[in-house]
Amino acid sequence: MRLRTDERGVTVQIGTVLLFGVLVILLSIYQASVVPQQNEQVEFTHNQQVQSQLQELRDDLHRTATTGSDGSASVALGTQYPVRAVFVNPASPSGTLRTTPPANLTIENATASGETGDYWNGNARNFSTRGLTYDPLYHVYQNPPTTVYDNGVLYNRFDSANRTLAGQQLVADDTISLVALNGSLSKSSSGTATVGLRPVSAATRTVTVSNETSNVSILVPTALPADEWEDLLSAEMDETGTDPDSHVLSVSPGPRSNTVRITLE
Repeated sequence: MRLRTDERGVTVQIGTVLLFGVLVILLSIYQASVVPQQNEQVEFTHNQQVQSQLQELRDDLHRTATTGSDGSASVALGTQYPVRAVFVNPASPSGTLRTTPPANLTIENATASGETGDYWNGNARNFSTRGLTYDPLYHVYQNPPTTVYDNGVLYNRFDSANRTLAGQQLVADDTISLVALNGSLSKSSSGTATVGLRPVSAATRTVTVSNETSNVSILVPTALPADEWEDLLSAEMDETGTDPDSHVLSVSPGPRSNTVRITLE
């Protein structure tokens, strides 16, 4: 009788150890596979949110330049994983929002009559401007894009291609709209950053310009190649110069690296 009792006790202990081992294995599998999948979805959703917020920031930039009123926009640089009672999360994802180095946007061969003719006299006029980039630092979401604001264009920059989120506002019909971004910004965090916008010289009126000897052209500092700018300006292109509603003759690489020349009628 005593021998049978010992055998049953050993059987119960072995069963308990096996059940505990299975539980540990299941928990390990969940931690190694399910938790990363869920966190990857959190990171992907956050990246989509940031892209929307940067579109709002782009729109606020142009609104500030047009109206002359201060503005602000919030950008969630990072995010938080869901709280887990048993399983372990890595550190919260973060991101960096920064301005690019200043570069000149140049208008060439533009002339005007009247008082503004003293300034718009055909000489090249330079306007210092910057871009904005957002770089995320995720743990699971592989190869996320860098989101870039570049002279009114908002796009995602991947290793192999660019994807436009919001198109150009530089040329529309017979109007050139220059919005120069000045000041410097560099914020890295897993929280939310508030970007204040202040007009320095908001436009109050338009000036009519034309060309005397050579076509008016815009030399744009940009990380986008000329063929992508041509796609962005496709609705404004008129290579033959016969369309009364389109005024861009050509888009070509500029004389310096990271520049594109837009030639107008």
